[in-house]
Amino acid sequence: MKNIYPYIYLGLIAILASTLRLIPSFNYYVWGVDFGIYYSILKSLSIQNLIYRPMNSIWGTSGYGYFPVPYILMEGFHYITGLNIHFIMMHFPQVFSSLTVMGIFVISKKLTGSNTVSLLSSLIVAINPFDVFEESMVGLLNFGHVFLIFSIMFLFLYIKYKKISYIYFSFISAILLMLSHHFSTLMFIISLSSIAVYFKMENNKDKVLLYYTIIYSMAVFSYWIFFVPSMKSFLQQGLFGIPYYIVPLLFMGIFLLLYYNFENIFRIIKNASYILKKGNGLFDNLNLYIYFLTVSLVIEGLLLYGINGIRINLDVFIFSVPFLFIISFSGIGFRNIRKYEHSFFINIWIASLTLVFLFSLATWNGILIPYRFLEYIFEPMGIVSSIGIYESYKIMNKKFRNNLNAKIVRIYRDSPGMHGINLNYGGMYFRLYNPNTSNSSSRILLKFDRVNLIPLFISILVIIFFFTTITVYPIVNQVNETSQNYITPVMMSGLDWIIKNGNENYSVATDAVDGLYLESYGFNSTFEYTYNLWLSTNWTSTINELEGNNTYPKIGYVLINSNMFNNGIYGYELSTHPSYDPPIYLNNTTFDKFFSPPFYVMYYNSSLDHTQWVYVFGVNWTYIQNYVKRND
Repeated sequence: MKNIYPYIYLGLIAILASTLRLIPSFNYYVWGVDFGIYYSILKSLSIQNLIYRPMNSIWGTSGYGYFPVPYILMEGFHYITGLNIHFIMMHFPQVFSSLTVMGIFVISKKLTGSNTVSLLSSLIVAINPFDVFEESMVGLLNFGHVFLIFSIMFLFLYIKYKKISYIYFSFISAILLMLSHHFSTLMFIISLSSIAVYFKMENNKDKVLLYYTIIYSMAVFSYWIFFVPSMKSFLQQGLFGIPYYIVPLLFMGIFLLLYYNFENIFRIIKNASYILKKGNGLFDNLNLYIYFLTVSLVIEGLLLYGINGIRINLDVFIFSVPFLFIISFSGIGFRNIRKYEHSFFINIWIASLTLVFLFSLATWNGILIPYRFLEYIFEPMGIVSSIGIYESYKIMNKKFRNNLNAKIVRIYRDSPGMHGINLNYGGMYFRLYNPNTSNSSSRILLKFDRVNLIPLFISILVIIFFFTTITVYPIVNQVNETSQNYITPVMMSGLDWIIKNGNENYSVATDAVDGLYLESYGFNSTFEYTYNLWLSTNWTSTINELEGNNTYPKIGYVLINSNMFNNGIYGYELSTHPSYDPPIYLNNTTFDKFFSPPFYVMYYNSSLDHTQWVYVFGVNWTYIQNYVKRND
């Protein structure tokens, strides 16, 4: 019965992971700028049975309609439960993504044999702010993370037990990954190929990972090139613009070259933990922890000023400090992980992703986005940090239980009336003075109480983990792109009004997140084309945009909500991603023009405190046409 408790705790951690990722779903009606795209595709599957729908996002290169597994899983859940599609989209992906903590648990348990390390690893992944933020939004990534971790989990089980069935399970999971999310698939190919190269040195006769890497990577590249048209751009832009059809050949050439010739490069990575300062005492580990924490704080401090396009504000810096306290245990973890068999697997997993992260940071090509690597790197780093915490506990426990009795080394007299002793206490020497001793022959009786710092250590850990958990969404709310990701119920009422009462022959001028949602109901939205409409103080200078610029139907409705007014309007000319360019900001003057002809208020709603509101303005085309005739 005792053995069931770790799995009960794991279940509670999974519930915590799901809860953290679901918080926005309970606060907003829509969470995620691309929600409308996913919603359109899922509706096509549910209503029209279209497994593939060629519907690309205006930014990104994934081609969301060509990765059917997430939609099939959500449609299956809809079929079984009868729940409406919108509810499923706002909740199912977040709950599904919490399965990553279970995969991390298994990998950690099979590596270390410790339930404590495994549960800590799962907990770190559950509360990691990078994972929580990305997996809280509806997206293919939620499913990609799960299939990625399970593919790697079965791969590790094969290396540990040499059972070919685990490769089959890993391959099945990897195929589901390929059909779920392109960027997670890329992370797996990088990890798989690197582990295969190193594993050759561990077992030169085993060619299974060689064949696995070749077959799977070629299957992925073939699928991307022949079935997902927009992935050609992904391959080409990610590597300095070289032709997309060269990328698979280049990858395979580098992989085989490393596999057969450059094993010594990976021997350096194998011994990387030995580069760390030798010694595994309490103060050795404390120094190493302080070093890793200092480096983390310095890097994050530099981000306050901006590094190659990545910048954070002071609030994010402060709120992220508890998580840095956790992840800094990885320094101690790297020192101690070598004692575990097959530890190379984790080291290579982290090293390969870190190298590509550094490449993306150096090139910053808009495809390999640096901060997107962090959520993938921190998953195995959670295992290493857990090992660091566990080894720190063991060392502290040993030091302060085996060296509790102080030994008097020498009694001495420095001056009349001043006597003292030298003490050896747990390897640390102290000089204590006793001014009340009259002469050197006096007997000094000292009583040392038993000292146990373990409760203090555990208490500090609990505080750190607690503050990491409660600061997840304060961090998220300080991320600039958060303001473009949500629609509250009040704002949603304006969209509902257009859906019920609007004419689909007209376009709707609004921002990206609202526009994409309206497009899922058959309306045209102009968010990527309208500019003067928002910035002009006079409607007459916006006639071309109102008429459609020969690109979209005439604008019949303008939807503006408090989020757009306060945080800016996202979507204009953003061919890559909304975060890369600043939004368009309204002011009182540019906003007031919508209260005069040819515009008129068709719908208004607000919260009781008026902090949230939405307007739907109509466009009087008779008024515009008469104006044009008078001025021709």
